Amino acid sequence: FVLAIFISLGVLFITPKRACLLTKLGERTLQIYVLHRIIRGVCSELGLFDLSLFQDPVLCIAAVLLISAVVTAICSLKPLKKPFDALAGATWKFLRVR
Repeated sequence: FVLAIFISLGVLFITPKRACLLTKLGERTLQIYVLHRIIRGVCSELGLFDLSLFQDPVLCIAAVLLISAVVTAICSLKPLKKPFDALAGATWKFLRVR
């Protein structure tokens, strides 16, 4: 528990006090998570993870880091915020079992 408290305090200490790139990513975490799952599913269905690029360990790590950064940047774009918030806030009453 003591270690968890120190780690939590450390995270709070390094958290930015004003808005920056990381805080924008932080406020759109759910948006990024949901949208990246869709993108990952499409890539998997298209067989992009079976490319020879992903067979070499060094190239695989570099590609995964680059692709992750690009997908995160795309999923956090401001124009995607309004449609995502509308979908996430919908009541979806028609899906309820009566």
